[in-house]
Amino acid sequence: MHLLLNPSFELLFGEVIARHGRIESLSLTTEGEAAIGPICSSWREQGIGTLYANRSAHDDKSTIQFARETIPFSSPQAFLTLQNEAAHHGFIVCSLDQTRVPYWKEIQAIPMTHRSRAGLLFMLKNMSDQDLPLWNKLWTQTVLKGNT
Repeated sequence: MHLLLNPSFELLFGEVIARHGRIESLSLTTEGEAAIGPICSSWREQGIGTLYANRSAHDDKSTIQFARETIPFSSPQAFLTLQNEAAHHGFIVCSLDQTRVPYWKEIQAIPMTHRSRAGLLFMLKNMSDQDLPLWNKLWTQTVLKGNT
């Protein structure tokens, strides 16, 4: 799962599900709809616009030509293109592996500030796989027990 966040990492703009580079789904939150809804809608319909460079050399001269290309969500390059274009359009893409997604879902369900949620997200994202069982134990004993 890939999360779309504002540049300060405090607001969740949406989520992306991608497989083999293809974007299977892109859903936006209310904040995301307001901030990046029009560009995401355009990308769904027309593809993700990106600029690429083509370098060529002829007779001791080197030239670089730039061209604009649109990458459809069904392309194996779609997710990489979305990641590359995100900052240009005012958001960040944060990827979580499948073992961490259930914890992210639980974090979302707990009432807290956006800043606190972002802090937990990045702690979870950057935690080593070796420490994940400890996270699970502490999370279950403290946070989940307190919400039941």
